Amino acid sequence: MKKFDFTLVITGLDPSDERLEDRLYKAGCSDALVCVIDGNVELDFTREAESLDQAIKSAEENLIKAGAKVLKTLQVS
Repeated sequence: MKKFDFTLVITGLDPSDERLEDRLYKAGCSDALVCVIDGNVELDFTREAESLDQAIKSAEENLIKAGAKVLKTLQVS
């Protein structure tokens, strides 16, 4: 498997919630750095998968488990 780097911008979760990172971690986003930029929650992932599409899809599924909705994908490499 290869590692893919990408950023997902999400909505649906309160950026001021002190348990935000724990909630995302428990949903499967242990491979992401959580950032709040201008009130928007962004997650910088380095995820192993067979393809970039598979990596993004699995991250989106994890975020849905956490109660989030993906607004857009940034910085795909």
